[in-house]
Amino acid sequence: MLLTLLLVCANLFGSPQTLRFFTSFDTPDAKLAQAILEKAFKQNNYHTIFIIEPYRRSISRANSEGDGEVLRVANLKQIDPEITNNLVPITEPILKVPVFVVNYNPNSTFSSYSDLKPYKNGVLKGIRILEENVPNIFTISNYSTLFKLLKKERIDNLVTSDFFIEAITYNTEYKPDLYIHILSTINLHTYLNNKHSKLINKISITLKKMKANGTYKRIESLIRNKYYAIQ
Repeated sequence: MLLTLLLVCANLFGSPQTLRFFTSFDTPDAKLAQAILEKAFKQNNYHTIFIIEPYRRSISRANSEGDGEVLRVANLKQIDPEITNNLVPITEPILKVPVFVVNYNPNSTFSSYSDLKPYKNGVLKGIRILEENVPNIFTISNYSTLFKLLKKERIDNLVTSDFFIEAITYNTEYKPDLYIHILSTINLHTYLNNKHSKLINKISITLKKMKANGTYKRIESLIRNKYYAIQ
């Protein structure tokens, strides 16, 4: 009886509904996506919470019991069709993330993954789209080891994707004689469980407005300063 009364009061007074989003990333760019989503959903009278789980479990829980997935590639449903049948992407990208190639060659030019075929390429473990597309791949669990392998010439290129270039340049193993080349840009999208499909257009419009009115840029600056400001 008390629970029913509380739910009625919440509806009467317009208390925001809480949505649970899952993610397998605890990185600055993931924090940026979360901060943007929090603002976008708040503007539509929704409260958001974020739960970190391993890759497949994160997607699976968003697909079954949750309300959405924070950020995934546009072709997620083709990559993992068996655990994404209930997930629908918000059309406006939450982030546009560069794919960087780091090496010691200032004259390198790359325009596609196939350009990497002649080389040994180290990739940060867990970036699924790179693991599936980068040829001659060596997956390593941390940047420091990748930089060490690059220095020892056990790999030719370090390939990674991140919204913030500082994720590379702030690493203690990064050296001034390294060169950073941009290979491509990946659009990352927030996915909603289809029980919230009515929100897709609303949130997409809100994201576009946030990008146009400077809100997006201000949140980006806050996250950059939090993680990469010089102390």
